[in-house]
Amino acid sequence: MLSKLPTNVPSHLSLRLLKVHCNSGDLQRARHLFDQIPEPDLRAWTVLISAHTRHGLLKESIKLYTSLRARKIAPDSLLLLIGCQGLCRSERCLIKCPQRDVVSWNVLLTAYFSNRECEKGMALFWRMRNEGVKLDGASWNVCYWWVLE
Repeated sequence: MLSKLPTNVPSHLSLRLLKVHCNSGDLQRARHLFDQIPEPDLRAWTVLISAHTRHGLLKESIKLYTSLRARKIAPDSLLLLIGCQGLCRSERCLIKCPQRDVVSWNVLLTAYFSNRECEKGMALFWRMRNEGVKLDGASWNVCYWWVLE
């Protein structure tokens, strides 16, 4: 396969290559290809996030979604649906995980607020406190960010 994407590849071809890697389950190559796209559009983001969600890589899906939002790209309803499905799975995974740390809690907390699921985010925040999770700066910043926005 290509180790580096040529600079003159039309966006529809890079999107097709990305889909091929995602559909085959080669998410490492898919991510490498994605990172070489100069300005990935919403379709490229959706393909990559969907593939990570389908393969159960929910933390990576949430990280990608957060990166998308940081670039000020507005997600469409399909991507929001994928994100919400990922959130439900993520919460179930977190609850079942015997060793939860503040980072794993914060990933889910950030995802709730990023998806405008503020009630669930606040409920999770209070659950963290009630379960004795030692809140860190990131925990508080996510909640402050929501209040200020």
